[in-house]
Amino acid sequence: MRKKSFFICGTDTGVGKTFVTGVLAAGFKSQGVDVGVFKPLESGCKVKKQAGKNIYQRTDSAWLKKISGSNDPISLINPYAFRDPLAPAIAAKREKIFPSLSRIQKSYQKIKKNHEIVLIEAAGGLLVPVLGKKTNLDLIKTFKAPVILVARLGLGTINHTWLTYHHLISHKIKVAGIILNQTTKNCGLAEKTNPRVLKNLGFPILGQLPYSQNQSPQKLSQLFVRHLKKLKKLNF
Repeated sequence: MRKKSFFICGTDTGVGKTFVTGVLAAGFKSQGVDVGVFKPLESGCKVKKQAGKNIYQRTDSAWLKKISGSNDPISLINPYAFRDPLAPAIAAKREKIFPSLSRIQKSYQKIKKNHEIVLIEAAGGLLVPVLGKKTNLDLIKTFKAPVILVARLGLGTINHTWLTYHHLISHKIKVAGIILNQTTKNCGLAEKTNPRVLKNLGFPILGQLPYSQNQSPQKLSQLFVRHLKKLKKLNF
């Protein structure tokens, strides 16, 4: 199988990018695909002091490693971790950390070499500053990977999805499709009507994931099979 990579980006913060990336990882793995995961920058990590050094607890990256079954070391999956729950570029500046795009690229190439498919998870939305003035859009151009856009169902998502999608298209970025993710247990009128509105507007909807507190590999792979049928055969 030809090696593939997808860049998972959100229309906003809190849309469930990590959860959706986990669903994709579990789903592809259940098909017998060797999955690699890559989260170049993770902020909001708890920090422990050990021998005078900061040890970062990479919650999201560690979870993706577990779900995907990847044997890659966590330092390769996530080259840069930061304490503050802020945009990576701002969090890095506060800690006087200077992330290198070269190191990120080298980490990605190593992971890509080891796996059939690589899921790259962004930190934040499309135009969040991640390396100095560089944004996730710049990382997408660097990796040359098609984007899977994650959007929530609630009020405001039509505007957020439209803006993000058309900004990607205007920069000639290939968008594999959009996954709608229910982030709250209860659905209001907006959550019930927005999916149909987005489909009628012509957005390439790959599927809609229901709210789920069960994040076991088995449950995630079931969600993939039941709700993301367009992705099952990797027909991109």
